Order: sequence, then C-alpha cells, then structure tokens
Amino acid sequence: MARGIWKNSLLKIFLTRSGLGLFFRPFLYSTEERIHFDLIESLTYSTEPILQIIDWKTRALFYYWLIEIPQTLFEELFLANESNQRVCSFIDDAQHAQVSQVAYLTQGYVLYYLGKLLEMDHYFCRKFGLDVIAMHQLVCSVFGLEHPMIYYEKKFCNLEDAPQNLSQENIQAVYLDKMIQAFYDKKNHTNYHQKSHEIQLCQEFCSWKMANARHMTLAMLAELEQEVGGELSVLSRLK
Repeated sequence: MARGIWKNSLLKIFLTRSGLGLFFRPFLYSTEERIHFDLIESLTYSTEPILQIIDWKTRALFYYWLIEIPQTLFEELFLANESNQRVCSFIDDAQHAQVSQVAYLTQGYVLYYLGKLLEMDHYFCRKFGLDVIAMHQLVCSVFGLEHPMIYYEKKFCNLEDAPQNLSQENIQAVYLDKMIQAFYDKKNHTNYHQKSHEIQLCQEFCSWKMANARHMTLAMLAELEQEVGGELSVLSRLK
C-alpha cells in the first residue's frame, strides 16, 4: 500500500525527484513527504556498501534487514496510507525532524534485534547462515566501525547490562521514545505528552513487524533454496 511520496502523481514525482527537485521540493512537499524523502535519502547511503557484498544470499539478507525493514517500519508506523490511516500521528505537527538520526537509529535497533534473534533462535541462525559474531564482523567490515548504525546498535546492547538491565521489550520502548524525541523538542514537551498514549500502539505494531520479519526471512530463504536447488537439478541433467 502506497505511503508518503509513493502516493504522488507522476508529475509531482518528476518535479520533486528529478534534477528539478532541489527547487520544487520546498514548495510541493508536505512535512510528511519531506521527512519521508529525507529518510529514504539517508538509507540510500547504506545501500551502496551492501551491493558490494559478493555472496548473493548475504547481500539479499543484509538489504532486507538493514534497508527494507527500517524503511517500511518507519513508513507503516508514521505515514498515512491511501485511506489516510496511520498507526501513529507523531509527525503530523513535528516541531523538527532529525531524519538522518531516525534512519540510523532504526537501523541500529533492527541490527540489535537481528543479533538477539541469531543468538537465541538456533533454527533461524542455521537458516540465516551466520551466527551473531560472524554477522557483526561482516557488518563492521561492510559499513566501517564509524557508521552511526553500529553506534546505536551498541547503545541498545549496553541497555541490557547493569545498571539498566532492561528487557528486550523495554529496549524497544527506548527506541520508540528516541524516535519520537527526534520530532519534538525536549524543552517543549506539550505535544510529546499529548501523544504519549500512542506509544502503546507503536510498541504493539513494532513487535508484530519484527516478528513478521523473522517469518519473511525464513520464507525468502526457503524460496531462494528452492530456486538454487532447481537450477542445480537442471545443470545435473544437462551433464
């Protein structure tokens, strides 16, 4: 279902996303569309390193977890669909938008969640093809230790240790709270507190989204294995 800038007409897409975009975006984009565009731009910077991964299976998995999930998680949480419905309304009257921070924060949280999944779910880990240590080593190799995503992932991991000792559920709440703070000035909590009741909706949706990511990954891997198996079977018959 189309959201944000994906709902635009062909003319608006041409004016805002072609070489004319720098001129037309400030006039034609709503606050929601501007935030959406900036988020995609920020995530795009992480796409190039992933495309350099030689192993096609790992490349597909990294793109899904570090680009597609962060983008769709944000879109489905905060952007209105074609029926003008959304889970949360935090960006309707955003005071500011630290969009690059939101992008890297979300990537960091998704990377943290993936690490816990690989650590605790042995079946998923076996199908994924990398354990948590190998996954982290590859992420650091591909993106570099200075990438903000890795910084945020470490921050989430540290919340599990003393003195915080937070559960995964509470760490998810910390992530969502940081997301919301990126739209509202900490010195002016009026809008933030008025909308705080929506955090529960965000948590429920985020939990569903991340659990669904596991199922989608296993389905994708099963499909890839079937395709490769079919190709190998054809090649064996041709010999």
